[in-house]
Amino acid sequence: MNGVLNDLRFGLRQLAARPGFAAAAILTLALGIGVNTAVFSVLNGFLLKPLPYPGSSRLIDIHVSADKWHRDNIGMSKPLYMISQKWLKATSGTALYKPIAVDFQAQGRAVRLAGIEATASLFHVLRVQPLLGHVFVASNQEPGQDQVVVLSYQLWQQSFGGNPNVVGQTV
Repeated sequence: MNGVLNDLRFGLRQLAARPGFAAAAILTLALGIGVNTAVFSVLNGFLLKPLPYPGSSRLIDIHVSADKWHRDNIGMSKPLYMISQKWLKATSGTALYKPIAVDFQAQGRAVRLAGIEATASLFHVLRVQPLLGHVFVASNQEPGQDQVVVLSYQLWQQSFGGNPNVVGQTV
């Protein structure tokens, strides 16, 4: 233990003898630790934490690529999804979704929102239920049927003031 204390005293004397070098070393260490902490926080939030769904470790996301055109993740069409149902018999459920932009008007102002278009099975696969109302059913996917929307909690609070009577209304 004496050796460690002697080495520590020697290091402190050397840093005190050269304050410019000491400041540069301390600043470099502080920046390195700060950058590493920031990078880990971002990676932890996006890649390492499990998704907020029950059994999320059992979820898979299938991507379709077009090697001929050097394109990756071009999305899966509805006909290909229907055909893939035959291949995916061992799964407990499948769902198709794609990101979309939605024009939404509330309280006299229009905004563009990020949303998803999904098959009726998405909520069953994710094992989630809405706070109010119901989720999509297979008949909602038929051509000419009523279009159904599930609002996020944040949109429900901001645009409708958390009013539970919004269920069943046209938006």
